[in-house]
Amino acid sequence: MQRQPADFLVHRRGDGGIAMKKFGLIALLALAGCAAPATGSQTTTEQTPSNETASANSRTLSGTVEEPVVIDSEGDVTVTLEDADVDSIMIQNAKSATIVLKGDSIVRSATGGSSSEEDAKAAIYADCPLVLKGEGSLTIEGAADHGVFSKDTITIESGTYAISCANDGIKGKDGVTIQNGAINVESGDHAIASTKNKDGELGSISIEGGTLTLNAQGDGLHATGPVVVNGGTLTIDSAQEGIEGQTVAIHGGNTTITAADDGINASDPDGKDTDGMDPFSQSSSDCLIEITGGQTSVTANGDGLDSNGSLRVSGGTTFVYGPESGGDFALDFDQEGTFTGGTLVASGYAGMVETLDSEFPSLMAGLPQSAGSNVQIEQNGKSLLSFTPTHAFEVLLVYDGQFQTGDSLSVLGESVTLSQGVNTIGNVQEGPGPQGGFGNPQPPRR
Repeated sequence: MQRQPADFLVHRRGDGGIAMKKFGLIALLALAGCAAPATGSQTTTEQTPSNETASANSRTLSGTVEEPVVIDSEGDVTVTLEDADVDSIMIQNAKSATIVLKGDSIVRSATGGSSSEEDAKAAIYADCPLVLKGEGSLTIEGAADHGVFSKDTITIESGTYAISCANDGIKGKDGVTIQNGAINVESGDHAIASTKNKDGELGSISIEGGTLTLNAQGDGLHATGPVVVNGGTLTIDSAQEGIEGQTVAIHGGNTTITAADDGINASDPDGKDTDGMDPFSQSSSDCLIEITGGQTSVTANGDGLDSNGSLRVSGGTTFVYGPESGGDFALDFDQEGTFTGGTLVASGYAGMVETLDSEFPSLMAGLPQSAGSNVQIEQNGKSLLSFTPTHAFEVLLVYDGQFQTGDSLSVLGESVTLSQGVNTIGNVQEGPGPQGGFGNPQPPRR
């Protein structure tokens, strides 16, 4: 067996787990009943299992580790998983923690979590900033609670991840950042979450790159503060709400969302419960959905883009397919809705239609179509857009930064010459929409 260095004291916990406590060299030898060696010696009588090696604050796990692994250290901890099959991992009292992936590793979380703290049971748990990286893969199978949890922040720099769990897949209380990697999550609650909400600080999620495929019983991305998508490929195949945060900003990347309720929702975690209403549904000037770039497609059975504050679109290409009912629509905002560039196509049923204040002419077409039909839009006789809606619709809204007054626009066999404001074609009828109604579009706000 390999010898355990002096930086850790290894002992058996009451629940059978392996706990490692950092001690000084002399204290460790005293506990072991040995005399202190000469300065510079790294010899100790403590030993580790043959499938574990350690030096300073670095530890490597390989092969099968049947018991929960607990690391208690005040320094910067690095754990390397090298073709390891581990029950669960808990890192506590460290300044920071890094998990490095080599080969293909599994954390089975057979004990249902490695921490007894409320809202903190997880297959991999840390109470400090946690970084995951490497060229290998990590599978978390059937965790009874969270997959990866930190009371601080989580950053994924690289690696391949397959996470299946009963609660949140990846949860950093203070924040989650995805820089790169391939991440697949199936979760009983949110796929990726950050929920700090005290002392004026809110949890945040940032997607900088990587390929993410998320299936969640709760939300795909859920934060009490800002959610930012700057790059990568984000696919939310199923979720209650696709993305929820106090603010949601999409600046780049390719995002595809399928949601049972709202596709993207900006709501205030500090909203007040009045008359039995959900506090997350209350109007707030702190809430904002902003799209400045990227390629985004949203299919929702609730509102497609739903902001309890404002909605701003200034770039990118965005398709929003709202519900096949009149109770919600593709666009919903409580305060200001503006379009200043890019392309936005929004469709849904009559009854709750809201239109944006646009710097460019826009189109409202009352030309019902079924899901899967081919819709082509021509501008001055040339093809501008071609798309296949995932939901049937009665009304179609089109905003494009290339539209100019005097342009001839054709869609589904109907044509109109654009003037400033909302231009209507097809069977446009009166409806009870809150922002002027279907067939009675609100005038542009100035």
